[in-house]
Formats: sequence, structure tokens, C-alpha cells
Amino acid sequence: MVLAGFGEDEVFPTLFELSTLGVVGGKVNYDLLKHTNIARNGMSGMIIPFAQREMVNRFMEGIDPSLVQYLKDSMAETSLQLAIEILDSMNIQYSNAQKQGFRLVAEKQTENYLEEMRKFRQERFVHPIMEIVEQLPKEELADMAEALVSLTALKRRVSPELETVGGPIDVAVISKGDGLIWIRRKHYFDAALNQSHIARNYH
Repeated sequence: MVLAGFGEDEVFPTLFELSTLGVVGGKVNYDLLKHTNIARNGMSGMIIPFAQREMVNRFMEGIDPSLVQYLKDSMAETSLQLAIEILDSMNIQYSNAQKQGFRLVAEKQTENYLEEMRKFRQERFVHPIMEIVEQLPKEELADMAEALVSLTALKRRVSPELETVGGPIDVAVISKGDGLIWIRRKHYFDAALNQSHIARNYH
């Protein structure tokens, strides 16, 4: 569950992401996953994906999170095997304790590399996008949000993954001055195809 908007005394928007766990003792049991206050914590804009996040992450960071995880899982082992092959080719003996030491060094170097890569992604991809997003008018922010959802839906449609995103996309803008304004909203039926219903109920 995602709650976003303005309280009565708030000038800037607030967002809560909750995971509900059912009702216990007459009260809703939930975990607070994210609490974001624009401007109050130094940020003047954010892009926050929910549920299927991979395409938004690709757009923002230039890489899929699953690929980052693969690098994390494989690089340390690859570095360790390279070190062992070099030692073996030079007929240098090493103990199991020394091999474990090699593994710890490889894991540490992998962590350092991935952290530097994270900083690079932030500087090269994320920060430039956010600098633009912070200046966009509301209607263009709505278009961007719709495009990101559409991109996720397209990716799900052409991949073997479960198609959990798709169909018409509702788009709304919430602002302090105007409240909730629908930009695009799917309707229960097309009025042009249901003139008899309109005639019965509204004439």
C-alpha cells in the first residue's frame, strides 16, 4: 500500500510505503517500508518505483539490479580462482587457511569495486536525470510516470515473466493547490457505445 499527498499542515508532499500483514487484535498489522518527505530531508524530487521495479532501475541507473547481484555473486569467486590458477602455474604451495584468506581479500575487493560502480551510476545516470526531474512541470512529470509504467508493461509482455503490469494506465497529479487531478483515466464503459444506458439513467 502506498499513501502519498499532503497533510493539512504540510507544504511539501509526503509518501509512505506500507506492507500490510493482516488484522491482529482488531488492529491492522503492517511494516513501514519507506517514508519520504520532499524538501524536508533535503530532497526536492524523487522517482520511487513500486512492485516491478526493474525497468525503472534500468532507466535510472543504466543496469538491471539482477545483473548487479550476479556480479556480486560471481566476481569474488572468479577472482579467487584466478589467484589460485596463477599460484598453481608457478608451483607455489598454499594452505587451506591461506586459501580462505585469498577468498576474504577477493570478497573485499569485489565490495569495493561494486561500491565504486554504484557511485559511478549515481553520478553518470541518476543525478543528471534527477536534476531535470526537479525542474519539470507537473504535466511532464505525469507523462514521465506513465512512460515508465508503460515501459515496464512492454517488458513484461515480451518476456516469459508473469505479466503483472498492463492494460490502460491511470495517471493523476496531486498538488497542494489543486488536490488530485486526473490526467488520464480509464472508464467503465465508452459512452458512445452505450447510448441506451445513458438515455435510461440520465434523461
